[in-house]
Amino acid sequence: MLKYIIPTMMLMPLTWLSKGNMIWINSTTHGLLISLTSLLLMNQFSDNSLNFSLVFFSDSLSTPLLILTMWLLPLMLMASQHHLSKENLTRKKLYITMLILLQLFLIMTFTAMELIFFYILFEATLVPTLIIITRWGNQTERLNAGLYFLFYTLVGSLPLLVALLYLQNTTGSLNFLVLQYWVQPLSNSWSNVFMWLACMMAFMVKMPLYGLHLWLPKAHVEAPIAGFMVLATALLNFGCYGMLRITKFENPLTDFMGYPLILLSLWGMIMTSSICLCQTDLKSLTAYSSVSHMALFIVAILTRTPWSSMGATALMIAHSLTSSVLFCLGNSNYEQVHCQTMILAQSLQMFLLLMATWWLPASQTNLALTPTINLTGELFVVMSSFSWSDIAVILMGIYMMLPALYSLYMVITTQWGNYTHHMNSISPSFTGENALMSLPILPLLLLSLNPKIILGPLY
Repeated sequence: MLKYIIPTMMLMPLTWLSKGNMIWINSTTHGLLISLTSLLLMNQFSDNSLNFSLVFFSDSLSTPLLILTMWLLPLMLMASQHHLSKENLTRKKLYITMLILLQLFLIMTFTAMELIFFYILFEATLVPTLIIITRWGNQTERLNAGLYFLFYTLVGSLPLLVALLYLQNTTGSLNFLVLQYWVQPLSNSWSNVFMWLACMMAFMVKMPLYGLHLWLPKAHVEAPIAGFMVLATALLNFGCYGMLRITKFENPLTDFMGYPLILLSLWGMIMTSSICLCQTDLKSLTAYSSVSHMALFIVAILTRTPWSSMGATALMIAHSLTSSVLFCLGNSNYEQVHCQTMILAQSLQMFLLLMATWWLPASQTNLALTPTINLTGELFVVMSSFSWSDIAVILMGIYMMLPALYSLYMVITTQWGNYTHHMNSISPSFTGENALMSLPILPLLLLSLNPKIILGPLY
């Protein structure tokens, strides 16, 4: 694992020792090299686990998330150059350092072997993310958004620490590989029920569950481009990854404790998708779209079937790449029009034809069109929910229609229509912007050809 951690740490001295005109080139190139070497992790052993040491390990669930995390840093650096063009050199270097620290914590989190170690690194990611949102956010409400983000996450995760200490005392170990052989089925007692709730709530706030999602639209709208890219990709995947890990140890409580949460998620995915149809702000629409997709993940994880687990793993990667490209496109529109309101950004296709080409595959993957990897993951989850309950057929049917509606609404509103007079000063898109859009879309298209490499373990 040191072959990924040490090069990431060495990015910090590289950033501070680089000259002003080479700072973005050096850090982005080094980050791309690290992400390309991470592809070697796909070569797993026959037992489907790669043990780096007594502290770090990787398997078919954490490997795609690890590769995605390393792929994210060069994307964030490429997207942030225009946003920081007016900052002085020291603040640019500090910003890049925060992104590097965040990637370092994310790499160690997704490969942590101990639950306590996972919890510590899970909380450590809050610090650089909070600094990025509150210092380099776009709007005046960024401090309020940072407070929402901090306190929702802390209040949700503190009971998890108590539950982990209780698990340590009862089982004697919090090792992921050991617990699956040692742990006994949990009895239906009040203490175990509260322990289950404490473990689940920390991850459901992070995902977030409908009703606990108020921090997410605020944080997404107020954060800079790199902030909402990392929020939509790695940090939201923490909840899915943690739930997939910890539900193994909490049988059979999950089978009946998950019922109200599954029903709330099924209702929440319809409500948040309906909210998307009422949005006028492009960032806010994409943020609520993430909430509706995360509700589908909760249904997948709590139904606890092999198909739903594979579908949740595929959707984690697909949603991360799709949200990244949608946020990048929204940020590109904002830099051109200087407004996030979609009605004021109409007819962009007339001025930015190549950028409109990127809007098409991004919106198609968001609505899970055939044959994208998003459709593969959603089909696995939908079929599992049908086997869980017949009533889910109605709710899932409504949900499958709503993403198509708001994705088409988003594309039609921004790309077509009558242009307003303030659109006359739009400059053409640069090569760097088009390269930034292609880097998340290319893995999506490749994964659609061979989705089995990210479908995760069978339970």
